[in-house]
Amino acid sequence: MANLFEQKDRRVIPNWRSFSRTLNLGELRYPKKKSESKDKTNLSIEDYLLDWEGSKSVSVAGDLISAAFVNGFIDNEKVKEAAKYILKNKKKATDSLVSIVQIILESTSKDPKNNFFIKKFKKFDPSDCHIEINKYKKLINNYPYNPIVYVDLSRLYSVLGLEKKSIKNMKIALHLAPGNRFVLRAAARLFSHFRQLEYIHDLIRKSELVNIDPWITSTEIALATILDKRSKLIKTGLSMINSSNYAWSSLTELASSIGTLEFLNGNRKKAKKYLKMAIISPNENSLAQIEWINNRDLLLDINPSDYDINYNYEALALYKYLNQDYKTAFNQCKEWFYDLPFSKRPVLFGSHIAGSLLDKQGDAIEFLQAGVCSNPRDAEIINDLAYYLAIGNKIQNAEKYMRQITDIPDISTNTKICLTATQGLIFFRKGKISEGIDLYEKAIMSAKSLNNNHFIWLAKLNFARELILSTSALKLTIENLVLKIPDNTKFHDVNKLKREVIDLYKKNSNILPQKGPVVYNP
Repeated sequence: MANLFEQKDRRVIPNWRSFSRTLNLGELRYPKKKSESKDKTNLSIEDYLLDWEGSKSVSVAGDLISAAFVNGFIDNEKVKEAAKYILKNKKKATDSLVSIVQIILESTSKDPKNNFFIKKFKKFDPSDCHIEINKYKKLINNYPYNPIVYVDLSRLYSVLGLEKKSIKNMKIALHLAPGNRFVLRAAARLFSHFRQLEYIHDLIRKSELVNIDPWITSTEIALATILDKRSKLIKTGLSMINSSNYAWSSLTELASSIGTLEFLNGNRKKAKKYLKMAIISPNENSLAQIEWINNRDLLLDINPSDYDINYNYEALALYKYLNQDYKTAFNQCKEWFYDLPFSKRPVLFGSHIAGSLLDKQGDAIEFLQAGVCSNPRDAEIINDLAYYLAIGNKIQNAEKYMRQITDIPDISTNTKICLTATQGLIFFRKGKISEGIDLYEKAIMSAKSLNNNHFIWLAKLNFARELILSTSALKLTIENLVLKIPDNTKFHDVNKLKREVIDLYKKNSNILPQKGPVVYNP
């Protein structure tokens, strides 16, 4: 039985893209509103700009570049001018400064293409990623003190599921630039991905930026919420939102983090208030958070297609799914995966849509096989992959993945239920009917203990299908398993599977025995 993506929690943890893409999204700009008289400058770098105007030298240009990088003014025209000056005089500059300058000029010249090592999930080739890793290793040999290179290298390792190497490079970047927004937000996503939440929350909480930069304040609140802690920065965040000092584009994730917290606390009125603030100038992360909430309680009636936002794939996937446009939702999941290939959310969601709603089990398998590369020890992905392989009678491959489960710690109760049912499916397909029956009954009883109708109904329907296919079912058994499930539940995968099981029973009723070994009384 496959896991249920739509029940997964979501918080406003930063998305993690390459430095080039992040810069082009505007997430590294100075967060406060710019003075009307100084449209392209701010007091945070004004002194450095004045020094540059008064004395064009490598040292002055270097100071300006460093200040611009820390304060989010890399796309300032004077900063670009200083960067070009350093390149012309690079023999007088440090290697680290030259490397930062090269990245700045390359990043601001055009919007980079999609991930270079992922064309299609059907053709996911880790060797392409290794080619890029080798390029970054050479960059580090030349520029060993550039934090950007370490962050981007860490991301490449995370795509391959190489946890230790990914973490090692991110910790180097944090050591080199502990007060840089790009580094801190990337680290927040990385350590959340590898479930080191206490570590990254403590680091973010102690950051020098957490009380002055809404992008970092938002991150701390989101991490605290995941850890079921009361953030001490709620008042700070509210003060930022109400101060009129910050651009709304810099407050969108903060407002959606606080709105999510109010929603989880049951305060719909306050949640709606802050979510409305979040969509004044949203990014793809805050818009996806609103859609996630709307899938549970329609607080804001919005269409993500109405917003001209780059990489808005997750919100569109959730919206299209909610409106039962599953084909478009699946295509958006693919784009979401190409954008964030280390994330398991598009993998689980896309494979669920493909396998359970579109009858494209092959696409589900290919999606999950791409996802398991970045998440080799994720029990949910492995279970779903084994499930769809078994449905396609690829039993040996299904068993190969199921064997990987044995040494994975801390598997959730829901996933354990799915694993039990999936193992039951494999036994049925191997002709071990009694073992399969025992496991399906165990999965159903476990789901009942949680009062989880979605799991109960899916387990019963999968069980009934296997009984029919194995010609081991009694009419009474089918009635007990299937006919007591409502016809039109709120779960579209349940409704679809019920129709399929009933049709299968009708087609096979002439070969099913009137007496048999199975009598199931729920």
